[in-house]
Amino acid sequence: MESEYGCCVLMLVYVDENWMDIGGNTYPIEGFVEAKEFTKDLDIRFGLYGIMWGKTSYFPYEQAYRGNWIVVKTEISEDIIKVDWHYNRHKFYSGSVVYSGNLRDAAMYIIEHKNDSEFSKDGQWIQPEEIAGSEEWLKEHGLIRN
Repeated sequence: MESEYGCCVLMLVYVDENWMDIGGNTYPIEGFVEAKEFTKDLDIRFGLYGIMWGKTSYFPYEQAYRGNWIVVKTEISEDIIKVDWHYNRHKFYSGSVVYSGNLRDAAMYIIEHKNDSEFSKDGQWIQPEEIAGSEEWLKEHGLIRN
């Protein structure tokens, strides 16, 4: 699906300390990841689940400093399903883990790569302060630790 507009997006994904998401999918530190089960509906238990471009207005406070944060590159397809319009959460079938670690560095990865030619031009419209984990976002949501 290569075009002048790019063919991929970045998803910010939270996993627990065992590298597992809410649906029981285990993620590698880097490399290919695929949902163990996938349905084309809104049920996040059956698919991978993340925040497109990391742009969201909220997630639970405890997630900011617990578990692990992953950035997954996934192709634009009919398998990307918007499950939460307000918080920009999406379900998807598969992708490649391109970053894993903490929230702040995951945000920096998205900021540094969102304009790469392989990605949808939609990423260029996202401002750094809108990306969960960026310094501006953490300040705005009262999540900066000293």
